Amino acid sequence: MKLSHWMFGFGSLAVMAITLIVGVSIFFLFPDRIFDYAVVWSAGLLFSAIELGSRYKDDPWSVIASSPGFIYLLTNGLVCCFGLYIILVFGLTEGKTGLSDIAVRTRDVLYASLGSFFVMRSSFLKLGNDNSQLDLGLNLVLKKLLEMIDRQVDRVRASRRSEDITAILDKVSYEDFNKKVYPFCIQIMQNITLEERNQLLYELKTIEASDDSEATKKYAAGLQVYNLVGRSVLKSAVDNLRLEELPPPDATEPSIDPVARMNRMITELLKKHPGAK
Repeated sequence: MKLSHWMFGFGSLAVMAITLIVGVSIFFLFPDRIFDYAVVWSAGLLFSAIELGSRYKDDPWSVIASSPGFIYLLTNGLVCCFGLYIILVFGLTEGKTGLSDIAVRTRDVLYASLGSFFVMRSSFLKLGNDNSQLDLGLNLVLKKLLEMIDRQVDRVRASRRSEDITAILDKVSYEDFNKKVYPFCIQIMQNITLEERNQLLYELKTIEASDDSEATKKYAAGLQVYNLVGRSVLKSAVDNLRLEELPPPDATEPSIDPVARMNRMITELLKKHPGAK
């Protein structure tokens, strides 16, 4: 775990150093196209952030801001900048087009950002069958990087998910979760697709049919809902429904005999009004 953290930390520093070197090189080689490179780099960051955030629906921003996500964003930004560099050096878009300077620069930016993004996700050959298929192409690099990011992010987020689930559902019974929390979370979310609902229902029924304890089932089911709706929605649902398990009545205060209570009230009244009979 610590070794992987060091590796990603070193990778982040390396990518940042490369970004700095590329930026300085662009400043001296293409001083009049710095803005174009900034736009292309920003487009690469935006496209990759959307792609990466869609993989973690419960909390996409934490993935984008993580060290692995940061490496992925910068890598995609550098690839798009390299695409613009190739276009400018080799003059791939030069020629008599009749376009104004701003139109040509806009075209170069679009070609570099969109072209680099799609080229890095393309494959020219697929080997194997449907069950075991190997793509040969530039997308192999990003695919391996995404696999590394998924593993690293899962390790980082697993401990937080465990803490969140146990804290949120600590005083909620498994029955209340199934009958109240889960339906309530699904109803208040407006953009959950039918396929996601059916998949969640299947997972919850599988958990319910298992031989695990009630507590284990509760936390396992809560994790499924957590992954779909996120921490804030699940916590708000539990808080608003007020599902904390209350202790039994005899644990809070001892039961009092109503006759004894009445006699005690009469005795107190007689003490306050001695002349009353």
